[in-house]
Amino acid sequence: MAILAVFCVFIGIMVFWGAKDRSKIERRCTKTVRAKCIDHVPIRLSTGKRNERSDHLEYRTLYEFDYEGNTYQVQSHELTRVPKVQIGQECDIKINPNQPQEIFTGMEKQSSKSNRILGIIFILVGILFLIMWMLKVVG
Repeated sequence: MAILAVFCVFIGIMVFWGAKDRSKIERRCTKTVRAKCIDHVPIRLSTGKRNERSDHLEYRTLYEFDYEGNTYQVQSHELTRVPKVQIGQECDIKINPNQPQEIFTGMEKQSSKSNRILGIIFILVGILFLIMWMLKVVG
């Protein structure tokens, strides 16, 4: 039970930390530019155990935009099963003016919030398991 507790806390911290990194990206991306979705890049993901593996595709949106006389093509950070932006559609995204390859589309914000909540849940479950284990050892 102690190993499970440590594992839950570790996973919770990692998930929570990943959400915190996305918040840092959002703070750095301060310049709004008009971008065009030019493709959906497929990413093959495998889930399940060795004998029961199943593959599915998720997509990252590829954006193209101009900034200070240069044209950039940058993939979004978020993975989606169904693309939220259609090819050819234009939208506003935020970029890091010091590193235009770093973008924030706004869609990351919801997944970041969900990841923080999930991270907190894992940490709390891990602490609960740890308390239960300690009561079992002491009692």
